[in-house]
Amino acid sequence: MRKIFPILLLCFLSCQSVHEKSEPEQVNEQDYLHLVGQSVLSLDSVIDSKEKHEEIVLLYHPFDCGTCIDSGFVYTKKIAESKKRKTRIITIMNNPAMEQKRNEYFEYIYIDRNDRIRKELKYVQTPIFLLIDSTRIIKDYFLPNNSEPYEIERFMSKL
Repeated sequence: MRKIFPILLLCFLSCQSVHEKSEPEQVNEQDYLHLVGQSVLSLDSVIDSKEKHEEIVLLYHPFDCGTCIDSGFVYTKKIAESKKRKTRIITIMNNPAMEQKRNEYFEYIYIDRNDRIRKELKYVQTPIFLLIDSTRIIKDYFLPNNSEPYEIERFMSKL
């Protein structure tokens, strides 16, 4: 009995300590890039809008894969058709005419010559759609070629 008692005591204490441990913090899968709630004040230096209102932004870099950029243009057209909303497309490329022609997109594309937006977002993965409120806070985002369908649907439902 003397030999069993320490073993039972050890088992009891170890089981009790397992229950006392707090559960690990759950990672917010919806914000894996940690962008929601972050401000994008540099947007005003690129768009130069007198009235601030909610913006849908497609941000891309010329070194992004071609199909990823094309996918962004496809979603831009879907947003225009289904939600009747305009997406502001922003790039650091001086002449985005090739992308415009290839995707048959003839709206204005804004040029972020100093790459301010990506710098402010710590060089976030692109292309990326951002939903930005009138105070320039990110409300939601998705990556055209990398996001899951439910993430894209969530984004679209907020428009």
